[in-house]
Amino acid sequence: MKWGELAGPREDNWRKIAISLIDPVKGEWKAHSCAIAWFRQLTHVTYTSTVLRTSTKCVLALLVLATSLSAQVKIFIPNRHYQPQEQIPARLENQTSRPITVCVQFGQWSPKGNTIESTPSPFFVERNDNGKWGVLLNGPDVGGNSQSVEVDSGKTMEFPFRLNGEGTMRLRLDYWIGSRPDVNCNGPAKDTKHLRSTTFTLG
Repeated sequence: MKWGELAGPREDNWRKIAISLIDPVKGEWKAHSCAIAWFRQLTHVTYTSTVLRTSTKCVLALLVLATSLSAQVKIFIPNRHYQPQEQIPARLENQTSRPITVCVQFGQWSPKGNTIESTPSPFFVERNDNGKWGVLLNGPDVGGNSQSVEVDSGKTMEFPFRLNGEGTMRLRLDYWIGSRPDVNCNGPAKDTKHLRSTTFTLG
């Protein structure tokens, strides 16, 4: 057989792979290309699976966070501006899955014309004076008739009040998670949580 007629593949005993006598590296190059393509595909699948698993975990974490953020203790004030002595119908909302305990000052009063009216409240009223927040004197820390009140899960309580003066105001609430009839409302207490409302203006 002449050399020019040897165009078919032969077996290389040393490498044990089929190669072409016309192009000795052709078969090996194809195998190498296939291996690279397979590795890339496998890497892409593995990467895609990892990304999907990570994305799923992130989505679940965000859903849990969104649920926890929506389930809160909240202070709701309908408007952002009030006139002096106008009634402010503040609401306390317990949107958590557990009861909370607050201290309500039953000795608090509000001005109404030439008289005053009783306005029990668990809120401290804070006013901004030149960038510093201070508690007004009609807060629940004034007087000695402060009692613990339990607010059940999902319950809303309204505490309307009135204010004199002008300025930027906000409400502060001190509360405790769970039923805490042992809370000392007229002295220091442990495990107190603090909450502040959005600001509103008076005057």
